[in-house]
Amino acid sequence: MKRPLTATVKVGYREIVSIILLSGAFWLAVLPIFTSGAAVLSLAASMRSIYDGTAPSGERARLRAFAGGVRSSVVRGLPITAILVVTVGNTVAYTLLGIAGQVPEFLLAGLAGLYLCLLVTVFVSRVAHLEADAGDGLLAATRATLRSWRAHPHVAVVHLTIVALCGVVSFAFPVFLLFLLPGGAMLLEITSHTELRGENPTQVLSRYRMPA
Repeated sequence: MKRPLTATVKVGYREIVSIILLSGAFWLAVLPIFTSGAAVLSLAASMRSIYDGTAPSGERARLRAFAGGVRSSVVRGLPITAILVVTVGNTVAYTLLGIAGQVPEFLLAGLAGLYLCLLVTVFVSRVAHLEADAGDGLLAATRATLRSWRAHPHVAVVHLTIVALCGVVSFAFPVFLLFLLPGGAMLLEITSHTELRGENPTQVLSRYRMPA
């Protein structure tokens, strides 16, 4: 994960304004709930275009592209929406029930739900990325994601750990969660999968005239 992390940090530094704006736009797009899947798909497409150097120039153009992606992906993203709503909803419900009734079993279920939310979030990010990359549909992207995790479980564990640590940081600094985590985590997903495909994710740095 050394090269993906290097590429993520350096590209993120150069594209920090886009990451902040797209992360904020992502949370706004998630608010209606039924657009959650579309927001994930559009964020993956937007960050992929930034990584590839095909994104439109100017922050307004990138935000318009993101908004257009959300509008066009509402129906296509419904399976992702359902997964996210069920996972997060159950976690919140068990946690609240456990706190209200002081029931340890519910609290443990809520804690397990947090781990499941992390797993689902990272999994869905790869599905959305592969769908945006290949355009073969969500089913094909899901199968490719399962094959990737099965072939490289150690990389998946490291990836999950990094995102989990970023989530912990977000509890102390909520601004990080709002304006950096969605775009930054998606960029890490893209660079890490680039490495798994046998490519060098730090090659993207040449576009910014930055050393690897």
